[in-house]
Amino acid sequence: SCAYTTDRAMCEKQGRLFTFAAIVDSAGLLGDAAKGCGYQMMCNLGRNVQGICPDGWRIPNYDEYTTLIEVMGDEGIAGRNLKAVEYGGTDSVGFSLLISGRHIEFQRLSSPENLYEFMDNSANLWTITESTSDAVLAYRFFADYDYVGQDMCSKYIAHPLRCVKGEASRLAPGQFAPEAVVKGTFTDSRDGNVYKTVQIADQVWMAEYLRYAADGVAVCYDNLEENCAKYG
Repeated sequence: SCAYTTDRAMCEKQGRLFTFAAIVDSAGLLGDAAKGCGYQMMCNLGRNVQGICPDGWRIPNYDEYTTLIEVMGDEGIAGRNLKAVEYGGTDSVGFSLLISGRHIEFQRLSSPENLYEFMDNSANLWTITESTSDAVLAYRFFADYDYVGQDMCSKYIAHPLRCVKGEASRLAPGQFAPEAVVKGTFTDSRDGNVYKTVQIADQVWMAEYLRYAADGVAVCYDNLEENCAKYG
């Protein structure tokens, strides 16, 4: 639906409001990658989902919004820098975010009901990062406040979508691929003890406890040498 109305002019300005099933192309109108995915279903579609975005563009991940917000001054003031001037923002980088509300369609008795709410109050922007089978992680922008709040979008409620260009990194920040871990060994030149090592991202760790016999300051558990060999 159009933002807050069926008026074509409002659609031109605010864009449309989409359910989660619509943004991932659950109906398979543009492809089969997310066919059947929607409400009450954990889809786990990955980090590169075109959905209904144009070719070369995709649905953003939650961590990509997190990065954007950090770059724009963090949660306390990012809204001011990203919002359009008409919503009290400075629009300092031309992101021109509009506060377009949301739409809920539901059945009440035998008559369909359409509820538009939060126009000129707040807006959640879709991400592809699911929280539960019913909700997706999001950030909420406000007309009257500069801060940006962490939130969740209900999959059956229609929210606005901004697409992002290019492929996402294979892993979100803070994650790593287990197959990329490098295992090795290290020999302590002081006493000849050989230790297993593991490299995780840019850090190399001992994969065993230190066994160095520091006189007077180190003991084996229960004074048993076999405990030193296993536990350090």
